[in-house]
Amino acid sequence: MQQIENYADLNLWTYVGLIRCERYKQLSEYYPDEYLRILRQIAKDLKISRLKSEFIYYIADGTFMVISPQITREMMEKINTITKENLRKMSIPIPIDLKMSMQKIDLENYQEFPELSKLAKHLHRGLETDIIVEYLKEDQDD
Repeated sequence: MQQIENYADLNLWTYVGLIRCERYKQLSEYYPDEYLRILRQIAKDLKISRLKSEFIYYIADGTFMVISPQITREMMEKINTITKENLRKMSIPIPIDLKMSMQKIDLENYQEFPELSKLAKHLHRGLETDIIVEYLKEDQDD
């Protein structure tokens, strides 16, 4: 965020996203070994599907953070699609649900996220919105 502000004339931006394994609490409690294997598999798939210029972090509670500097929206959408497909194809014996939330940060909105905690809270709300949208879609299909 500081670099976006400090180098305003360069018009820098970055995407920051969360990828979360839903029901991580149940998995970690009832299948701890399998849960660790799932997290390792997600990390491996993220390393394969994401660009070398991106940063991938495991932050806690079944959640990975991806930081993607200077990637266009079109590229980000394509990479996210590939990532989602790869994660869906994971060969694991326990069905899991993965959610993804992304936010572009640039000169227009960097001040909304003065701290990482505010950005993380915003992204977590995005993950929850995905869940609500899915439930609404399921209701419409009935």
